[in-house]
Amino acid sequence: MENLYNQARNWLLLRYKHVRYGRALNIRGRLLIHGKGEIRLGDHVTIYSHYAVNLIGGGRTVFQVMRGAFVGTESDILKGITVGRHSVEGAGSVVTKDVPDGGIWAGNPARRIRRLENLERQG
Repeated sequence: MENLYNQARNWLLLRYKHVRYGRALNIRGRLLIHGKGEIRLGDHVTIYSHYAVNLIGGGRTVFQVMRGAFVGTESDILKGITVGRHSVEGAGSVVTKDVPDGGIWAGNPARRIRRLENLERQG
């Protein structure tokens, strides 16, 4: 029953915050969005959150999480950040700058740990 509650709550939050999202958005857990501004989530984005992912910002801030990205539990994405295609944000990461395509990032502040190969085949 908790999963159904979280799904309904997340859907209402996405509508209330005017989040634009693509096909196959996958949110596991409870999503928390602070601030105002435009938020864009691409196709096949996965946000895995045991408690909350904080998209922090205000004003006309634009957040972008591109196609195929994975955002780990309790990650903080600061205002104006673009998370690149097929990138992975580790649990508890604090993303303070744009993340390029195809990398594994973790830490506070988030740093690239590894580059992912063969992205051109994944679309």
